[in-house]
Amino acid sequence: LSIRRQRQMCIRDRQYIDAGADLVVGSHPHVLQGIEYYKGKPILYSLGNFVFGSVIPQTMMVRVELDEANQAVLSVVPATSSAGYTRQMDVSKWPEFFEELKALSFDITVDGDGAIHPGTPQSP
Repeated sequence: LSIRRQRQMCIRDRQYIDAGADLVVGSHPHVLQGIEYYKGKPILYSLGNFVFGSVIPQTMMVRVELDEANQAVLSVVPATSSAGYTRQMDVSKWPEFFEELKALSFDITVDGDGAIHPGTPQSP
């Protein structure tokens, strides 16, 4: 994606949070994109691609749970897809996947089990 298109997506998805959304999960670009927290709410720009006719080496599934304060708690499950099936990625490849996800994302940390945590709070 161009820098301009990425910026437009960022502005649009942040507007959803400004309008009251507690979580934004993007889709359609068919590629894995990053995660950010805006005003304490998670935005997942794209989980990747789940079912397509070709081999997709990296995609992810997301697990969302609500904590006691009704805040979304995220964890991701690295996955791969081929022959029309999406499956969990071999656990031995998770550390490399998490490093790549952090590089695509904005100020997050990822635990070894896939739990996502916001980094430094961002100003609006």
